[in-house]
Amino acid sequence: MGAVLDKMTAYVLDENLNEVVIGQVGEICVTGNQLSKGYLKLKSETKSHFVPNPFGEGILCRTGDLVKRLDNNEFEFVGRNNFQLNINGIRTEPGEIEAQIEKVPEIEKSVVVGYDDKFIAVYYVSHKELEENKND
Repeated sequence: MGAVLDKMTAYVLDENLNEVVIGQVGEICVTGNQLSKGYLKLKSETKSHFVPNPFGEGILCRTGDLVKRLDNNEFEFVGRNNFQLNINGIRTEPGEIEAQIEKVPEIEKSVVVGYDDKFIAVYYVSHKELEENKND
């Protein structure tokens, strides 16, 4: 991932907002002047991701990204602490995609997975042959 921007501070924290040691996996949380005050019109999301900064003034943003702080003070991305996928830099909720796919009457169950952070693969179960609609 690289290093922190100027005038921002990043912490690698456990689930109780305690700092972890270099090389240990934790959630990267950031604070600084560039940080917004929350999500527009999403109060519950704001409340869970933008919390009082336990290390000083202002607020701390819980990003949901799991990282390791390296010896050179840069960060290595490890994954997410939720089910979001990051495909080409775009956060994607597999469950939302699965819900849309399962609206197709012939599909009983589906699973969406990310591949190499560039592609989405969908696996589904159907006991009927699906017809391809070339007009859609």
